[in-house]
Amino acid sequence: MKRRLYASILLIFLIALFLRVLFLVHLHPHPYFDNLMIDSASYDRWAGRIASGDFRGDGVFYQSPLYPYFLGGLYALFGRDLTAVRLAQAILGSITCVLLFLLARRAFSSAAGYAAGLLAAAYATFLFQDLMLLKSVVIFFFTALAFLRLQRWTTDENRFTLAQGGFLLGVAVCGRGNLLFPAGAILLWILARERRPLSGAALRNGSLFLLGLAIAVAPVTVRNRVVGGDWVLTESDAGINVFVGNNPAATGIHTPPASIRTVPEHEEEDARRFAESRMGRPLHPSEVSRFWISGALRFIRSDPAAWSRLVLRKALLAWNGYEVPDNYDQQYFARVSPLFHGWLLSFHILAPLGLLGMVLTLRRWRTVGFLHAYTLAYFVSLLLLYVTSRYRLPMALGLVPLSGYGAARTAAAIRRKEWRFLLPVLPSLLILFALTHVPLFPYRGFVKQETEIATFYANRGNTAAAEDAFRRAIAEGSGSGMLHLVYLNQGFFYRDLGRTTEAEAAFRNALRENPSFRPARLELEKLLAGEDRDR
Repeated sequence: MKRRLYASILLIFLIALFLRVLFLVHLHPHPYFDNLMIDSASYDRWAGRIASGDFRGDGVFYQSPLYPYFLGGLYALFGRDLTAVRLAQAILGSITCVLLFLLARRAFSSAAGYAAGLLAAAYATFLFQDLMLLKSVVIFFFTALAFLRLQRWTTDENRFTLAQGGFLLGVAVCGRGNLLFPAGAILLWILARERRPLSGAALRNGSLFLLGLAIAVAPVTVRNRVVGGDWVLTESDAGINVFVGNNPAATGIHTPPASIRTVPEHEEEDARRFAESRMGRPLHPSEVSRFWISGALRFIRSDPAAWSRLVLRKALLAWNGYEVPDNYDQQYFARVSPLFHGWLLSFHILAPLGLLGMVLTLRRWRTVGFLHAYTLAYFVSLLLLYVTSRYRLPMALGLVPLSGYGAARTAAAIRRKEWRFLLPVLPSLLILFALTHVPLFPYRGFVKQETEIATFYANRGNTAAAEDAFRRAIAEGSGSGMLHLVYLNQGFFYRDLGRTTEAEAAFRNALRENPSFRPARLELEKLLAGEDRDR
């Protein structure tokens, strides 16, 4: 029995690792491999400081600290070797797939375990995020460990096991602050398992879970107070994120105010300066966060109908199969790796099976209700914030074991020809599958990505590849509303090469696309004045 289990563990791990290493091989020669974007670039700089000995840092953490310290540890071990880092993350992500296999196997059945493990191994967004220098891979590892401890507690009733679950989830909270919502929901589940939720036994269980959570989070909170002089639980970017998701111009995705630059080091400064200009005094990070939350609450109170429509749109986005781009556009990577040409599983599959598993296991809420609580509470947190592929992904972590059960139960019913089960279930799955395909965004191509690729190649001195990428960006840019930006960057490229005639044509093309585009007009005037003609 144990030999079969170990063989299963090894199989799930190797399948997951094979797919991740294959993606790593495809990614390695591409400019996105070593040209890091937005949060990845911020984590890279932060990890470099940690690896060089600046363990303490300065001020209150603006971003969640768990991943930068993990990355800093890898840099300390291997140097800034992005291949080694991505391989380490591939291994960690593969271990998480094994943890989800074990969870579903223990909670449901061997068949559900295999289904969950394979779903996790081949789920496109898990695989994609595991290879990016982003925080999901570490958060999922600790959350999956917490799930295993919580499931074990339902069978052994050992309060130390429960405290361990709280601690591990607390570590994950240090990587993503809105996991506090699922933590609160799991606390309610712990209390509700007792016949009297406010009995002494229930309160002791809840207190031990909270104690474990607090032990994990407290060092970060105390560090923020000692180093930054402010009481901030884990990070101070919560306020601006709440405002981005709840304001008159919000769309349900990441659409920051025009006055806020989205690069982390500028975002913190811009958010603080704006808040201080409105308040008329210097503000602590916690006060800046409260300022932006107050702005969101004013919008909600002033126009509840608009906010209700916004929340509905976020709910649709949260369950739609489209992976809303954030730092990177996962859809673009079909041009980087054949794996993303439909060979991997998508949210279109995971969501229907996960919802089915949730419904089928409602009567077993005392043993697996933490999965229901986690998934639904995380969904609620998205309604309070906004939806992107990376923000939604933790919800998928709760769906995977439930999907494994839904898939295994449906497969068993098909084998046994259980028509009373299949007649309502199969049409429901098809309807949910169709609903995840409802288009919520117009197709805009990959103008931004090809422009970034052109810039990356230009910085490497690969002129021919940069020109090809600009041509692809221009070809895809028609009707996107972004073509003037492509031409502007193309103008910079030709100007820096000293090819002033082509630079002039590019700046003129930018103005043809957008006659009021001031940066292109200024660059053209400088070029015509001769300032750059002798480069």
